[in-house]
Amino acid sequence: ADEAGFKTYSKFDFVPGDKVIAYDDFSKDAVGDFPVAWNTNSSGEVVTASGQQGHWLMVRKQGKYIPEYIKDFPDNFTFEYDLICDNPGQIWALYASVASLSDRGHPETWNTVDSRFTMSIAPGGDGNGGSTIERRKDGTGEASTSTETKQFAAKKLVHIAMWRQKERMRVYFNQEKAWDLPKAMSPNSKYNAIVWWLQGPGQNASYYMSNLRLGVGAPDTRKKILEQKKWVTHG
Repeated sequence: ADEAGFKTYSKFDFVPGDKVIAYDDFSKDAVGDFPVAWNTNSSGEVVTASGQQGHWLMVRKQGKYIPEYIKDFPDNFTFEYDLICDNPGQIWALYASVASLSDRGHPETWNTVDSRFTMSIAPGGDGNGGSTIERRKDGTGEASTSTETKQFAAKKLVHIAMWRQKERMRVYFNQEKAWDLPKAMSPNSKYNAIVWWLQGPGQNASYYMSNLRLGVGAPDTRKKILEQKKWVTHG
């Protein structure tokens, strides 16, 4: 009955895929150059950053960016990367889209493909940022949805994780679960690319990303149990 003592309990449920399909920390790319295994219709460069280890891809100009070595997303995967924004509030939103491209040589077509899951990140100047998701499945678009987040403060590293289990998609900012969508992905489409789109140029502001990791994840056993009314295991 004591309202002041009311508490809730949860847990961080993200489980990274144990089989790594792709990893990129730009360690093989020269500082000042655009990554050799990426494509863009704009420009970017590999840099080092004070207070951070390794190499980072700096993005500050409007355009699309795609890692060419990611050519397939399995039905169950986890995709993670680190992101920093040095001047939130002075740069446009950054979109990340898991898409089914008909022509990987033209990533600018990401928004017109039959199936895609798109997430935007819009850091706020005071650390109060926002995120929007858009879904398009088998040629049919769905209305976008937005949420707030306090994870994107200036020059603060944010670990972003996406977890797909067939149709379900979960997105985490650090240990905050921003999205958990049971019907986000098309079970019929072949997703073959991730495309970042910077909506507009930054005013003395940039995004920095590194430590990209794509792994094979575990299937959604919860859904199988609900559908089959049973679960069988051996060993």
